[in-house]
Amino acid sequence: MTAQIDLVSTGNPDHVQLETAVRRALDQARRQTIDAATDAESYQAGSPTDWASPAPTTQDAALNRLAAAVSGLLGGFIP
Repeated sequence: MTAQIDLVSTGNPDHVQLETAVRRALDQARRQTIDAATDAESYQAGSPTDWASPAPTTQDAALNRLAAAVSGLLGGFIP
């Protein structure tokens, strides 16, 4: 189970940039949560259309598919 953290704005206009940066960092951290069942870090494609369907759901799967694509382009082993 993942803890949900919600930030409340201070309402101070001087803090908007910092609050936005912190929210973005938290959103990114949520996307990179560890899936305890498989012990693999989850992955969410920034552009799912860049992947053949289905897009990978773990970092391991994404790296393996990228390595296979590079190996295929090189016609052999990756140096």
